Amino acid sequence: MIESLLAKPAGWTEARGPEADRVVYTRATLARNLADVPFPCRSSEDEKRSVEERVLAAIESAGLLQHGRYCSIGDLGDQEAKFLAERGLVSGALIDADGPRGVYIHDDQCTSIMVNETEHVRMVALGSGLQMQTLWDRLDAIDDSLADVLDFAFHERFGYLTSSLESVGTGLHLAAVLHLPGLAAMNDVLDVEKYAREMGHSLSGVFGKIGNEPADLFCLANASTLGRSEDELAYHTRNLVSEVLQREVAARETMFDEGLRGIEDRVGRALGVARGARLLDLEEALSVLSSLRLGVVRTLVNAVPLKSLNELLLAAQPGHIQMKLGRDCDALTLSFERADLFRAQFN
Repeated sequence: MIESLLAKPAGWTEARGPEADRVVYTRATLARNLADVPFPCRSSEDEKRSVEERVLAAIESAGLLQHGRYCSIGDLGDQEAKFLAERGLVSGALIDADGPRGVYIHDDQCTSIMVNETEHVRMVALGSGLQMQTLWDRLDAIDDSLADVLDFAFHERFGYLTSSLESVGTGLHLAAVLHLPGLAAMNDVLDVEKYAREMGHSLSGVFGKIGNEPADLFCLANASTLGRSEDELAYHTRNLVSEVLQREVAARETMFDEGLRGIEDRVGRALGVARGARLLDLEEALSVLSSLRLGVVRTLVNAVPLKSLNELLLAAQPGHIQMKLGRDCDALTLSFERADLFRAQFN
């Protein structure tokens, strides 16, 4: 099954959604637990097995197996699990959990349902660009279908009950992965992170610490799910993303006004590395992709669609390279293969 996923790109890499030049993708997750079983951290192996069987039956009843597959995490190797995590279809918590557990994956690789992660059920939706409301609508429909068969734990005052206080309420978390090279260059990301916290959200680096993010990719998400409806969460998170994007536009304009030659040099050097490197570690590859993405948006790099950069963002990661080769690789082999990927794309 995993080999078939590797053979085609994830649907969210299309770069066709709103604001796709600055929002790489949006991710929504919805947490649910069965009312008559302890949370996974307190469940026995038999209880987890029962949960898996019941959720899988609900997935089948909803007709989802016609458009995807379910796989047990215990049947996957380390390479396959890492590959799925890099595609955003499973979490590290699911991989590291014990006992019966698994994941349903839709054929377009934009929807998955994790079973017996930190919650009994965690639904995931991914989309290109800024699609908060669209992703919530998708999860809402799946949630309704599963709720026809499963009795989810719910409290009249607090809402849906989860093992994490951050998810009690709606159980909905919405996140946008933003490309912010302007704010990073102006050293304004920490100010944005502080503002996000004040607004009840979080901002974190995708591949590194917020002050040292090699890809200039940052994840903006709601920090809690209690006290607002799902539509309100989507509305407020989207508005905050829009505010941050406006600040990014202003930062880019300042950056270009004050140092156009420097930006052209940055993009040109990145293109030179992409075309000529024989060894390329992940951090440098991510930095190159950030510069090239900026170059494409500002038409300093021609004939390279954002879709190709999104696909390369996945293909350059260790799990993807090892899945492609069908074996574990040391750091040197990963660097060699990654450089080959970049040269094939840009030459």
